[in-house]
Amino acid sequence: ELATLLRALTALVDLDLGYNDLGDGLPLVLDSLPHLTRLRNLSLDSVGMTSGRAGKLADVLTANHTSTLKRLSMGGNVYIPSLSCGRHIARIVKHCTALGELSISGCRLDTGGFELIAEELAHTSALSHLELMDCRIHALDWAKFTSLIRDGGCSGLVFLDVSSNSLDFCTAWEMSRGFPQLARLQRLVLSNNRVDDTCARSLAANLRGLSNLRALDLSHNLIGQQGITELMGPGAWHSLITELTLSFNPLGFAGLSALAAAVAKCKNLDQLKLNHVQSRRGRAAGDAGHMLAAMLTACDSLKVVAATENHIRDEGAASVAAVLNGCHALEDLDLEDNRITATGALAFRGVKCTSLTSLTLDWNHIDIGTFRELALALGPTLIGGTVARSDSDDSERFLD
Repeated sequence: ELATLLRALTALVDLDLGYNDLGDGLPLVLDSLPHLTRLRNLSLDSVGMTSGRAGKLADVLTANHTSTLKRLSMGGNVYIPSLSCGRHIARIVKHCTALGELSISGCRLDTGGFELIAEELAHTSALSHLELMDCRIHALDWAKFTSLIRDGGCSGLVFLDVSSNSLDFCTAWEMSRGFPQLARLQRLVLSNNRVDDTCARSLAANLRGLSNLRALDLSHNLIGQQGITELMGPGAWHSLITELTLSFNPLGFAGLSALAAAVAKCKNLDQLKLNHVQSRRGRAAGDAGHMLAAMLTACDSLKVVAATENHIRDEGAASVAAVLNGCHALEDLDLEDNRITATGALAFRGVKCTSLTSLTLDWNHIDIGTFRELALALGPTLIGGTVARSDSDDSERFLD
């Protein structure tokens, strides 16, 4: 039925079939694609595509959409490592010369599979957006990709996501050597790749040439105080950065101190995510909160700050509350699950930050009476915009 419908929609430009279990029916749908002569954007994420069906897609696209297709997303499909899958995707890249965005996240590529794709990507001048999350790419293939980048390939990339590929130190170091050639890169995602302090040192050196970098995601790695000191050292990439994500790294108090001293250089930073970066074994109660307060004071451009699960406690909450009136850009502050009690929560009663529209205190030890008092002091829009929960279900009902 879907294939019949698509044959009638000859003027269709965007087609998103993602997350439908098309399975054995997928070839029927693919057979209808030649009728869509104006197709620009095609999404086939998690539709039950096997390596063989990827070959069918390649046959269809290379025959009929060599000049029109600009965006292709086919992530989360091939779960068994396959060299032939890489070969089919390489055919698509080679023939779809206008392709600007490609996502193959979650597609398992056997050794040599990504090398075939990389060789074609290097010659695709239109490519600006590349997602390779959780592809389990072999180290030798990463080395080939890096070599192609250093030779001038993929120079038009604006967005690159290589998260969740479990890169070892040598692979991450080798790949980072290609970053200076990606002069147009604006968003880089390296989360969940076992990047430690040693790797961060190499990464910092190779980020310095990325003067257009706007967003950097290093969450879910192994970066500590030494790594963050290296990353936030002198470098051109700081000047225009607007989004920095360091959540789920073992920064600890020393790392937060180094970050607090460095964020003052990030004059355009408006989003900072520091969830779960301080362990239970912090030096003293409230340390993470004191450092967060220092960052809010040093970087007056911040609009969104997330600092959940950091054991900020009442002492840290009081430090944060004390500086909020001077934060004229701050709109959203998330302090979820920080062991804050009524004492710490009530420190926010006197906040007069006119830009602040959301203060999240979910999953702290705050009773319903305190929530009511905060809502009356700060207004329902500020506190009621997010369901703040205590150990009692009454707080959720009250704020709803």
